[in-house]
Amino acid sequence: RYKIASLLTEKVSLSFIAKSCQVSLTTVIRTLKEFKSYLPKQSKKILPRVLMVDEFRSHASIEDKMSFICADGETGKLIDVLPTRKLPRLTSYFLGCTNPEEVEFLVTDMNAAY
Repeated sequence: RYKIASLLTEKVSLSFIAKSCQVSLTTVIRTLKEFKSYLPKQSKKILPRVLMVDEFRSHASIEDKMSFICADGETGKLIDVLPTRKLPRLTSYFLGCTNPEEVEFLVTDMNAAY
């Protein structure tokens, strides 16, 4: 677990971490979600200049089988993990951010919802 946590601070993919630690991708994601609770809470989210977004299969989520993750594309820092990728929840989340006009680049896998 320590090695997974250490690699989560680096600018590498979750798949790379899973392979390096000889664990499943689900284990890496579960560890990531556990450490999310240690991040400082912000009343309003501040979005980075380069915003990376993706969805992933989450067996731990009650709301949906697919969860949503976003990160800073320049630093690799995790911004948030949401329990669902459904559009109403994403809309609500991003409307609660203080600076959406400052996002210059959105990095995505071309999911039509984004």
